[in-house]
Amino acid sequence: MNFLAHFLLTNPSDSPEYQLGGLLPDIAKRVEILIKPTHLAEISPQFSYFKKGIELHWKADRLFHNSELFGFGMELWKKHLHPFVPTDISKTFFLYHLLFEMWLDRVLMSNQPEADLVMYQQLEKVNLENLQAFAFQVLDDPKSRLLTSFQGFQNRRFVSHYRKPEGFSEIALDVFHYVTGQSLNQQFGDKIQLVLTDLEADEAEILVRWRKLRGEILA
Repeated sequence: MNFLAHFLLTNPSDSPEYQLGGLLPDIAKRVEILIKPTHLAEISPQFSYFKKGIELHWKADRLFHNSELFGFGMELWKKHLHPFVPTDISKTFFLYHLLFEMWLDRVLMSNQPEADLVMYQQLEKVNLENLQAFAFQVLDDPKSRLLTSFQGFQNRRFVSHYRKPEGFSEIALDVFHYVTGQSLNQQFGDKIQLVLTDLEADEAEILVRWRKLRGEILA
């Protein structure tokens, strides 16, 4: 599940630290910090909202990757894009996975036009000293890598760039290259943009399945 989908499992009235906790495992991965259950086994009450948000993230990912929504979205991207994937490209499962998760955020923004802005505004309220203390005391992060990653996430605001097809495809190609070391050219990026148009007819069904999954996660 991508960043905005995780955020939309919370409510605007929730603690910003809880909302950030819902994103932290993925923000931490960007600087090669892997948050594990053992990190949260004995934790100060000072960090309880981070803990609750992280646990929500783990639950959401577990249910999401076994959901009808995930299977449906993956098959859509594979069906529409597979004919254009170069034969020398491997890790295509990751490619479709990445594109579907990004697309889900894009669909959610189409349905809730201010959702990404609300997410960034809420995260601006996070107490950075508390986040830095959490990273140091719980994650053994004396160089403040987690804080740096979070600030970069806030400054780049790349989720908002999913709105434009060219922004969506550019980010997808960059992430695929960063994770796999493989390059896909701009011509392939153009195909991604065409698929976004083709999939507009499926957005309503995506939202139906999202709402069902969200209810299961929060039950």
